[in-house]
Amino acid sequence: MPEPAPVSVPPAPLPSAPLPTAPEDGEGRRDATAYPVLSGTVSGAALLLLCEAAGSVFVAAAVALGVFVLLWGWPAVVGSPEPAGTRLAIAVAAAAAYLSGALDPAGLEVRQLPVAIAAGLVAGFLAQLVRGDIHAGVVAALTAGGAGIALVAAGLAYAPLPESRYADRPVAAAVAGIVASVVADLLPARMRGLRLLAACLLGAAGGAVAGGLLVPGADLLVAGLLGLAAGVVSLAVRITLGELPGARLHSAPPVIAAASLLAPGLLVYTFARLLLG
Repeated sequence: MPEPAPVSVPPAPLPSAPLPTAPEDGEGRRDATAYPVLSGTVSGAALLLLCEAAGSVFVAAAVALGVFVLLWGWPAVVGSPEPAGTRLAIAVAAAAAYLSGALDPAGLEVRQLPVAIAAGLVAGFLAQLVRGDIHAGVVAALTAGGAGIALVAAGLAYAPLPESRYADRPVAAAVAGIVASVVADLLPARMRGLRLLAACLLGAAGGAVAGGLLVPGADLLVAGLLGLAAGVVSLAVRITLGELPGARLHSAPPVIAAASLLAPGLLVYTFARLLLG
C-alpha cells in the first residue's frame, strides 16, 4: 500500500509584544485620561488666557485652532461611521459662525450661533442623503456631528467676552478653574463622584484666585462660580470621552483636551452676562 503523503504543519506564530495601553485602575478599567490630555488642556487654557488679553479676534482664533483639532480627530474618537459627513457638519457650522461674525460690524456674537448650528445640522443630514445606504449608522453619524457642532458653538461663546466683559476677566476665571480641575484627574478613575467634587472645589478656588489677582475689587464669589462651572464641565467631558474606545488612539489626547476647553464656553458666557451685569 502506498504511504500517505506527509501533512505539513505550519509553524506556530511567534508571540508578539502587546500593544501599549493606558494604566489600569483597581477595578481593571483603563483610565484613558492620560498625561498628554492634561498637558494639552493646560496648554490650551494658557493660550485662551493670553488671547483674552489681546482681544476677541485672538480668542476667536484660539477657538478656531480647537475647531481644527476637532476636524482632525473627532470622528475617530467618537467612532463616527461616516467621518467625512461628521467633518462636513462641524466645518459648515464653524464657517457659518465665523462668516456671520465677519459680516456683522459688532463682530462675533452669541446671537449668530443658532444660524451656524442650523447650517451645520443641515449639512450633516445632507451628507447622509448622499450615502449609498442611509440606514447604516445614520444615527451614530448624526450624533457625532451634532456633538461636534455643540462643542464649536460652546467654544465660540468665549469670543465676545473680552470686548463686553474684559474688566471682569471672565475667561481668565474660567480657564483658571479648568487648570485647577486638572488636579482631580490624578485621582483614581473609579472615584468619579470624588473627582467631580474635587473639580468643583478646585475650580472655584482657581477662579477666585484668578479674579483676585487680575481684577481689582473683583467679586470673588462670581469669579469662583465661573471657575467652578468651567472646571466641572471640563472634567466631565474628559471623563466621558476618556471612556470611549476611540480614546485609546494616538490622536485622542489633543481632541479630548480641545473638547474639554470648548465645552464650558456657553455656560461661562451665560453666567458672565447674568452675574456681572
